[in-house]
Amino acid sequence: MIAFTLVIACLMFAIGRLPQLPYNVRELFAENAILASLGLAVCFVLLAAHPWWTADLWIRNSVPDFACNVLCTFAVATVVFIIIHFVAPIESIDDVVGTPVLEIGETTERWLRFIALVLGALWAQAIGILMGRMNWGMLQKCWLTLACAIGGLIVSYSVVVLHACTDNLTELLENGGKDIRAFGIPLWLAAMGWTVARSIRVFDGHPSLNQFSTISITIVASLLIGWILVNVATDSHIEKYGKTFSAIQFLLSPERSDYQSDNQVVVRFCVVHFAFMTLILAGWGMYRGYGRQQSLESEQSLEMR
Repeated sequence: MIAFTLVIACLMFAIGRLPQLPYNVRELFAENAILASLGLAVCFVLLAAHPWWTADLWIRNSVPDFACNVLCTFAVATVVFIIIHFVAPIESIDDVVGTPVLEIGETTERWLRFIALVLGALWAQAIGILMGRMNWGMLQKCWLTLACAIGGLIVSYSVVVLHACTDNLTELLENGGKDIRAFGIPLWLAAMGWTVARSIRVFDGHPSLNQFSTISITIVASLLIGWILVNVATDSHIEKYGKTFSAIQFLLSPERSDYQSDNQVVVRFCVVHFAFMTLILAGWGMYRGYGRQQSLESEQSLEMR
């Protein structure tokens, strides 16, 4: 796990030096690229495996297991927040969660808003993973945890969008995120989780040409669906800095003074989409590897008795 994290850190360091990296991401590496790369690598490792573990707990359809998952999600999000708090400029955090306005302490408010954001992203992926791994009959047995998870997404939406203390996110969403179209973003995350989980399920066993074709079609379909969902959820006409641009152009362009063309934005979105899916797949590999290690340790412990 440590070696894998170091490899991710090296990749992050190399990526952070690319001039075509989106401005918002490049800003994270501005102060200390090495420290930021190590910190973000640890965050990615923590966040990538968590949705798979979450989906496994939800399968049990148990309130105690769901409560355990809530606490662990809070813990993971807290660790990630602490790391980002130290490696990234405070301004970068406030750009996402907003400048604190409540009288509960600035760091406390940032932490709570960050947890709500991370919870929504992780659980959206977990819902997709769960649906990709199970058939409809099995999903019906998980109705309780799925209902609770959807409730968690609504709470996340309420904190991040409806009660946002900054317009940095809401101004990028269609109609300020005040209607159902805002859920296009978590649906996109869920679609990527579903695609990876379904592809693993299809490819499990003895690979064949038909399986490869099915997976290829599924991945391409997820890209098209993701593009549609993100475009539905985000504003296509923003006037700011004396320019008119779309939310996707704003997020994916390397400079505020030079927004990418529509074709360039499509290419960049494809890169982002497949990068997210690779991260989800890596999370499955880490979670599966950890599970095997735990099984081996248990077997060795039994043999020694």
